[in-house]
Amino acid sequence: MRRYILLLMTLCSLNVFAAELQPAPQPEVLKAAIKEFTAAHCNERTTQRSVIPNVNNISQTTVAIYKFSCNARDAKLEALVNAFATDKESSYKYVHELPKTGPLYSTMLGDRRVVTRDSQSKEYYMLCAKNPQNPRDRDMYALSFATQDSVCEGNLYLITSPRPEYDPSLSQQEAPQKELKVESKETPKMEPQKKEPKKWVRVCGYITKEMLKKCIYSIFLRSHDGTPVSARYDCNGKFTTMYWIKEDMELMLKAVPANADDGENLPCLRWTGTFVPEHDYYFIVYPDGFKNVTREEYLSYEKSAKKDDGSAYKEAADMQKLVEKRVKNEQTKTIMTNYSNILNAINKQTQRLFKVDKDDLYYDEAQKNMAELSNFARQIADMMSEYMDLVAKELDK
Repeated sequence: MRRYILLLMTLCSLNVFAAELQPAPQPEVLKAAIKEFTAAHCNERTTQRSVIPNVNNISQTTVAIYKFSCNARDAKLEALVNAFATDKESSYKYVHELPKTGPLYSTMLGDRRVVTRDSQSKEYYMLCAKNPQNPRDRDMYALSFATQDSVCEGNLYLITSPRPEYDPSLSQQEAPQKELKVESKETPKMEPQKKEPKKWVRVCGYITKEMLKKCIYSIFLRSHDGTPVSARYDCNGKFTTMYWIKEDMELMLKAVPANADDGENLPCLRWTGTFVPEHDYYFIVYPDGFKNVTREEYLSYEKSAKKDDGSAYKEAADMQKLVEKRVKNEQTKTIMTNYSNILNAINKQTQRLFKVDKDDLYYDEAQKNMAELSNFARQIADMMSEYMDLVAKELDK
């Protein structure tokens, strides 16, 4: 009887063991979203990869940490975030923490701790699933990111390692139910840095007819060490742009002329002053520079500008098209000259090979080279023909 009881207990334990190690559903939607996201926003230079040998020598731990920066409304980012929730039923552990809520997170990998959420200011997603090749391993996917000024920056973690309940080196260091949580005694809580919100500065202005008749101007607004922000203007010369600053800051307005007619060398115009957040500034651009005007002066100029039919801008735009066409013609001339030089070189080489006598030791090789040069010449001629077709289409526009 005792033998039957032991046999029954053995069969039950085998059934439990088989149930624990059977293949589990995989987060296929999340895997596909990660593949598209990393291809679009991550590169190997900023990606950290490492392999950690395990104590049991059955498998090894692999870690990949992808750093990224993208637009907060990026479609691939939204697909990645949604994929975590979509595949949570395929996991044995799922976590979602909103900014300013929840604990910090990390995971123990041998004697190494990898922190996956280092600040409560970051939104956090984490999903753990059984590895399809070895159910005793787990695949962990974690996403930690913060958004500021429509820019999203963060890290994506892909970790394959033994499940803590099967790895002796982990079971003593980290209990399964506390997996990934950072205790306050081990890792101090990182308070989010307090950053002052940026506020807008708006610049409105007009480019005078005298300026527009000469050429098209590009208007830029920038700080001393910041990225310039361009302004667009309509056919009446009206332009607007905005700049984001934290406090009173010295900014520079700059008008850069495009290619002018008759090769006239027009200077760049600059205006530098202190701008205050959440204020509007008004300018009129004259040939001798920017003039800072009041709102009333700006509105008065706007009334007169709206009465204009935009002929000054149209003249400048037409002139700009002629300049671009002239530049295009010069480029075409250069390309065709290069093609012609290549064909002349092929012709000279062919004539030299043609003079090789039949009794010459190198006659067969010369004939072979002539055939290759002839084929190359035909390819060059085809390229010239295709390029001329493109040029013709551009001219027809």
